[in-house]
Amino acid sequence: MSFIRARAKINLTLNVRPLSGSSDPGQRVASPYHELSSVFHLIELADEVSWGSAQDGRFGLSCTGPGVEDLPLSENLAWRAAQAFAKSTGRELPAIHIHIEKHIPLGAGLAGGSADAAAVLLLLARADKTVPDPLLSSLAASLGADVAFFLAKSAACLMGGAGDELRAALRPAAGLPVVVAWDPAAPVSTPEVYRAFDQHLAPVDTAGEAALASALKCADIEQVASHLYNNLSAAAFSVSPAARKVFEFLDGAPQSLAAALSGSGGASFALCASPDGRDTLARDARDAGLSACATELAGSTSMLSGQIAPDQKVGWK
Repeated sequence: MSFIRARAKINLTLNVRPLSGSSDPGQRVASPYHELSSVFHLIELADEVSWGSAQDGRFGLSCTGPGVEDLPLSENLAWRAAQAFAKSTGRELPAIHIHIEKHIPLGAGLAGGSADAAAVLLLLARADKTVPDPLLSSLAASLGADVAFFLAKSAACLMGGAGDELRAALRPAAGLPVVVAWDPAAPVSTPEVYRAFDQHLAPVDTAGEAALASALKCADIEQVASHLYNNLSAAAFSVSPAARKVFEFLDGAPQSLAAALSGSGGASFALCASPDGRDTLARDARDAGLSACATELAGSTSMLSGQIAPDQKVGWK
């Protein structure tokens, strides 16, 4: 049995706009009628994806972990990725069984389902070496807005479109301590957040986004922290008061340099100055009744090595 880690992502910035002139609700998969620009960054919180020979000689997929017990297989994005791969290539899926052990919470804005779908696409592409990269990119875009990011070559990227267009690969802040926290009893619905956003549009901050990208390049932790931004926050907090409480807890903690909501989900994250501060904040969050993970920003995108690739430290303290 071999395994890989499908890492979660956070949004260091997120600027959402209505998609001008769109009349087709199917035009964008994850956020119809909207376009965005966002700095995505991988974190070390990850689902574990293992695979081996299928005993019955047929392709199979299973998934365990909090919140997935009642999810029909047909609604699992990783399963849909496998079916889309077979349809697009015209080939029968290999006789392997893939198992996903979930650690990334559902409905948290951390794109765990998208990470799993990308992992399945990469596994199947490795088994069938004739599949070109453009086909994988097309499949990723058809499955969901975040999936394309997990096929990128950098752990930090400026994404556009609906989150499916790579605009620039950025220098990852490998090793920067992060706490991610969420209320497991209060997942947030992305469609509800976007409906609330449409009622009260929030301003974008592209200047801050550019400044954050520059801060990553210069390895300036304080500047990265000062330019965190998510203009879906007010909409998400109106839909979920629990998500607001999570953010306020992290943002007000003395160990936190700054905090932000990730994506449109219920999880927020805090950047911390030190691993000790991060670990203390994660413990405090759990003591306050939240689910929390002490993690760090990732420096590697490697999924298919069968082990964790060593992070490339690039001057971050």
